[in-house]
Amino acid sequence: MIVNQSIIKKYDTNVPDDTFFMNDGYCDFDSNGMPLSVDLELTDKFVKWKYQVNLYNKIINSTNVKNKDIDILDIACGRGGGVSFYKEILNFKNVYGVDLNPHHIELCKKNCKDISFHTTSAVELPFSDKSMNIITCVEADSYFEPYENYLKEVYRVLKDGGVFIQASPYLDEFRFIILKYFKIIKIENITNNVGMACAITKHLFKNDKRMLDIYSSDESRYLDDSARYQIYVMKK
Repeated sequence: MIVNQSIIKKYDTNVPDDTFFMNDGYCDFDSNGMPLSVDLELTDKFVKWKYQVNLYNKIINSTNVKNKDIDILDIACGRGGGVSFYKEILNFKNVYGVDLNPHHIELCKKNCKDISFHTTSAVELPFSDKSMNIITCVEADSYFEPYENYLKEVYRVLKDGGVFIQASPYLDEFRFIILKYFKIIKIENITNNVGMACAITKHLFKNDKRMLDIYSSDESRYLDDSARYQIYVMKK
């Protein structure tokens, strides 16, 4: 596959190589609206990124999946944080990650074990028809062009009865196209949860200007209601 370097540049944030997760995160609230700490048993490699891990945990919990002996794919897997969580903490048997950026995939292969990675576009998935039980995509869908081709590929690769989950602030823009291919079984607005995760995370990176700027910017757009971050849970 010929990789389009202009597309890579469009969504590559140029964050340091030791950035394991590239998503905003998720923070739960108690009954009084106060933020809760992340209640997950994590190994050392995940602790720094616990709110980002928590978003992937939230996504998987939305499926109510009990069987871990299945095939799960994360599209635009970045540096491999999400798929590593699926494999090492949640213990899914067969985990796959794809990303358009070859450097991301190099880092994934260096940092993640027993996971199959591919450098490829979301509109050219290198998997057979009806091969995946669960497909996830976090905060990357707006970069996929043409968007409908991306949905066609997900539909092709997803098994009958399989679950497709997207987490993003852009989903409503594409809902009419999504409904051509999938039945939306759940929509959850987690804007405030994501904004609070950004607010907490930025303090963890107070000495890293690049990361501080990223999380500060995202905190602002979520907490001032300029963006609507949602999870769509869909079935084929």
